[in-house]
Amino acid sequence: PEVFAQAPGGPIVQLAMVTMFFLALSFAALTSMISTVELCVRNFVDHGVERSQAVGFTGGALFLFGIPSAALWILMDESTGVAFPQFLEVQDHIWGYGLMFSGLFIAFSIWKYGWNRYKVWQDENDIEGFDFRDYLDNGVSSFRDDFINTGDNDWWIGKWWDYIMYLGFPIMFTVLMGSYFIDVIFNVDDPWNPGNPKGISIVLLFWGFTAAVFILLNRWLVSRPLYRNVPEGAEVPIDTLPGGEDDMILQVGDIWTGGDLDGDGSGKDRVLVAELA
Repeated sequence: PEVFAQAPGGPIVQLAMVTMFFLALSFAALTSMISTVELCVRNFVDHGVERSQAVGFTGGALFLFGIPSAALWILMDESTGVAFPQFLEVQDHIWGYGLMFSGLFIAFSIWKYGWNRYKVWQDENDIEGFDFRDYLDNGVSSFRDDFINTGDNDWWIGKWWDYIMYLGFPIMFTVLMGSYFIDVIFNVDDPWNPGNPKGISIVLLFWGFTAAVFILLNRWLVSRPLYRNVPEGAEVPIDTLPGGEDDMILQVGDIWTGGDLDGDGSGKDRVLVAELA
């Protein structure tokens, strides 16, 4: 506002410029949230929840979880006289490196998939014992071969991707997380105090709680089918897509006959309806 107050043209022009600027800024923030909301909504839809319900769940959760950041711990910096949201400062400290753990979960899924494929290959070929060369040829590259280099992509990913996932990422993760914790331990007073918003304990508590919630949810979601987003009219059979041969990977409109989805012991099958994106 102080910058626009110096604009020529008088109060009317200045007011118009301020209005247009903040209106455009509001629209930019709103449109940026669409992709963020869709990321969550898509996961609900993939598990058979109707899109309208998924949007409602997500919007309601965003509103509820956003209340603390808007209403709690608005403090005044005594040195500058500027108010700042301490709640957001604390959350930034907690989740500043949370993206690294998100990447770790993805990498772990890739590692586990490769190991499981290697064990299947051993069973199919009646091979016992671990052989590193066989693991490289039939395990490490499995995710890349089954989900990336499927023949319908413009890019063909070589073995360098395996080295990044199995060697580069663990090294980078260890260095970054180690440097972060070392910095906090040696430069923050009383870092192990759970009440210290800049300490380590509060970070570990939040991370541990979130991990526990995800593990519990995964035990429930793992028994439910996933729905592939196959566009209407597409001539590609679903079983030719990555994971399409899995009995729990369905196309929208298919009937899941796997049993007790309601968890009430009735054993009754039902149709899960998911909308196309």
